[in-house]
Amino acid sequence: MTHLCSVQHDDPDAYALATARDAANDPNTHQWAIGGTAPDETHTEREYGVEPDRGAGPYEIDTELAGPIESLPYYVNPRLITREVTYGPWRYVTPEEITEATNA
Repeated sequence: MTHLCSVQHDDPDAYALATARDAANDPNTHQWAIGGTAPDETHTEREYGVEPDRGAGPYEIDTELAGPIESLPYYVNPRLITREVTYGPWRYVTPEEITEATNA
């Protein structure tokens, strides 16, 4: 396992807990960035893209509509698509999430 905390661990749960503990105990880390609080930790952006064919994944994703519009001639049956994306604060991965991911 990668050595990113004070002690190396082979167990994912122990590694996650040690990494979180090290970050919380280090006064030089920016606690508001991970696991802390900041005045405005979330924001929402609108994204635009091109669906090249019905049901296909999005291409030409951009926060401005001009880019996807300019790319339309390169596709046969394109459709413009949009979504709202909300960005929030980072948080520590829990041991349960690690276990779920490794057992999947």
